[in-house]
Amino acid sequence: MSTVSLVAEGAEDPLAAASGGGSAPIFWPVWLIIRQARQKAGLTQAELAERSGAAPDEISRYEDALTLPELPMLTRIVEVCGLFLEMKLADRPSYEVFPEAASTAEERLAANDDFAALISEFRSTPSLGE
Repeated sequence: MSTVSLVAEGAEDPLAAASGGGSAPIFWPVWLIIRQARQKAGLTQAELAERSGAAPDEISRYEDALTLPELPMLTRIVEVCGLFLEMKLADRPSYEVFPEAASTAEERLAANDDFAALISEFRSTPSLGE
């Protein structure tokens, strides 16, 4: 799954909050960046599509992780919501940052199942303003 970091004043990390995570850098899948930015701005999917120049059903497809926007469109979507998108190249995280990287294959599979369930829960949460 493609991830980037969203940096915004007062940005919240719902995945870390739900899993009891700390204050590490926020790495979100693209669909979650779009949904969180839209909800923070109080926009419906239709309003965001209109203001960003996206096709009427594109925002829905992005938030459902059916397609990925090109980088210029993702930047425009986030900026329309009053935020900015910051991405950077970085070294791979160490095992101290992601201890699950040093775990056994079975533990990694179980952690992946837990994460997939968490993502499913967020996807089933009704979008604000829709």
